Amino acid sequence: MKKKGVNPMIKMNRKLSLFFIGILAAAVGLPAVYAVGVPSFSTILTAVLGAGSIWAYGVTVLLLGTVLFGVHKVIKAYN
Repeated sequence: MKKKGVNPMIKMNRKLSLFFIGILAAAVGLPAVYAVGVPSFSTILTAVLGAGSIWAYGVTVLLLGTVLFGVHKVIKAYN
């Protein structure tokens, strides 16, 4: 008996819908967070590490890598 997989069209629609939900969440969430008064990432980096610090690049790459790794794990678990 053949194993039934998910229809590729459904899989593509699922990915597109998740992409647009993410865009919508960012478009609504980021202005809301800014309106509440949460400082931006650059403001926090400047306050913690000082202006023009080379360590800011390392911290940014580390945080972006962590976020991308987490998103990859969630997407992999979802599929």
